[in-house]
Amino acid sequence: MIETIGFILTGLGLTASIVYYANTLQNANKTRQTQVLQRSLEHLSNRDTNLDWWTVFELEWKDYDDLRAKYGPSSDMETWAMINTVWNEMNGIGYLVKRGVIDIESVYDFGGGRPSYMYRKYKPVFDEMRKRGNWNRFEAWDYLYGEMRRLSDERGDTFLGIKSREKSNQ
Repeated sequence: MIETIGFILTGLGLTASIVYYANTLQNANKTRQTQVLQRSLEHLSNRDTNLDWWTVFELEWKDYDDLRAKYGPSSDMETWAMINTVWNEMNGIGYLVKRGVIDIESVYDFGGGRPSYMYRKYKPVFDEMRKRGNWNRFEAWDYLYGEMRRLSDERGDTFLGIKSREKSNQ
């Protein structure tokens, strides 16, 4: 009888340890996600980041070749660096969402329009880059945009001024 009680207590102690460890890991992961999200939000709320974002968003071009001719590295290195910085930031957010480091709901709620509007504007450029064999550099941004549309559908929101279900090819 005493042996049975000993086995039961050992089993309960082991179970409690496993539950405690799992809970600790879950809390550590949430803390890490919160820290990454907070750093990202601080950066995206920065005045210089916003000036760069709006500058890149307001650039005018007809197609990939026109963009490269006007703002490419051989004609305007400063603007080209700004373009690539903004694009890489948006792709980086997509990477963090894809890897589960930050959740899509937080990105969407904080300001999903920023990566989405920029993506829509430059998607023809990305498509042309891919046609010319310029790697699939913005794959994570593609993923982010798709997830934003999916979440918009789930919530019944209008996404970028359109209903996602009605414009599934965008």
